[in-house]
Amino acid sequence: MSAASFAVGTPLAAETIAAGYGHNLSTVLTVAPTGVPLPTTLSGVSVKVRDSRGTERLAPLWFVSPSQINYLIPAGTRVGLATVTVMKGSQIVATGTLQIDTVSPGLFSANADGRGVAAALVLWARHDGSQVWDYIFQPGCAPVSCVATPIKIGPETDQVFLILFGSGIRGRSALAA
Repeated sequence: MSAASFAVGTPLAAETIAAGYGHNLSTVLTVAPTGVPLPTTLSGVSVKVRDSRGTERLAPLWFVSPSQINYLIPAGTRVGLATVTVMKGSQIVATGTLQIDTVSPGLFSANADGRGVAAALVLWARHDGSQVWDYIFQPGCAPVSCVATPIKIGPETDQVFLILFGSGIRGRSALAA
């Protein structure tokens, strides 16, 4: 599923950030080191994506744990039905299928569950050239209880930008598409 929207059963696109869930996917929790390129193996775990044309690619990984893996649908993955295979070394530990589309937009939420207020920033570009930013949400006291914060537009001399974080939109060719 999309790691942004967490919508089950919806298509994904090449270069979408995906989240896969299961049991015994890894023996440890491991987070990829910062920087690019992302590794294709973490703690002996890898994810292979075979597209509708039969081309198999290793998926870049952000995170592996016994019950969840966050990975990138590899660039070049073709539209149609794809098979995802999770490997621990040479052993297959999970397989599944997903539909690949050209575009499959998803926005990240502040609660990290695909619902509620967006995980977003507001940026004010001041008339003097300075910039100020802030979150558009206020963290709640309990898990998944973030609430929206009103955006103050400011003086007419300021420019205000809403910065959203999404995935699955790289293949967009035109607004009408």
